[in-house]
Amino acid sequence: MVDGHTSGIMQLALFLAEEGQPQGQGRVPTQPLNGEATTVLVDGLWSAWGAWGHCSKTCGGGTRERHRTCTNPAPSHGGANCIGSLTVTESCNTQHCPIAGSWSAWGAWGKCSVTCGRGAHERHRTCSNPAPSHGGADCVGSTTLTQHCESVHCPIDGSWSAWGAWGHCSVTCGGGTKERHRTCSNPVPSHGGANCVGSNKNSHNCNDASCPTAAPGVPCPVCDPSMNCVWGNECPDGQTCMIRSYPHYKFTVHCSILFGFTVVTAYFGHLSDAITFLRRVLSINNSTFLLF
Repeated sequence: MVDGHTSGIMQLALFLAEEGQPQGQGRVPTQPLNGEATTVLVDGLWSAWGAWGHCSKTCGGGTRERHRTCTNPAPSHGGANCIGSLTVTESCNTQHCPIAGSWSAWGAWGKCSVTCGRGAHERHRTCSNPAPSHGGADCVGSTTLTQHCESVHCPIDGSWSAWGAWGHCSVTCGGGTKERHRTCSNPVPSHGGANCVGSNKNSHNCNDASCPTAAPGVPCPVCDPSMNCVWGNECPDGQTCMIRSYPHYKFTVHCSILFGFTVVTAYFGHLSDAITFLRRVLSINNSTFLLF
């Protein structure tokens, strides 16, 4: 048997069904249909999911979220809230991040490139702190640092200079020698380097032609005071006379053989001021000598 209260509820449910009310939105009233209030209880339903938000990272694995609301419809008149979460989360940008390279500390200096004198040595570093990866930039700069290093002075061996010019021959005939010289100065030995090997002097024969011969003791004429005794001209043996261009000089020439040496005495105004020197006889003509 159906009483009046139950009958009213059934009638309202039938009415709501006939009007196409979505299931779960409208519920029967809590009061009987006796002509008073007919309030409907509305349960909440979720809205559609919103768009995904920005990823929390650009690389290396982040998260992003999207949201929904309990507004389709919102619960009312004591209806139930939506069941589930307002937010859903997923992973994003899971690719590796680029890692730029960074230099290690410099290593120790290597050995000097030379054992004496001025050389160079190096030290190195690597792009490994960290090494570049996943498209990261390489280190900027050089892997090697070079600087000069000094050691003891190197020994410098001496070397000869070029030969100098030949000197005068020791004689004008009959075979003599002449010399030339060099020095150990190109460079000079230093810091324990070796001296030059060989002689600093070179000799060579010269004027090998035989000298003419003449009988010794050629008679000498008496001085002719009127003769011009200019130095370098012919002057008779034993002559003492004034040199016209040098009136304070007198010369005495003693007899000698051809190509031998004769004694020439020069007087400077007084007999006490005399210089005696040798000159070679170059020719004899009527007991007149040409001196060199």
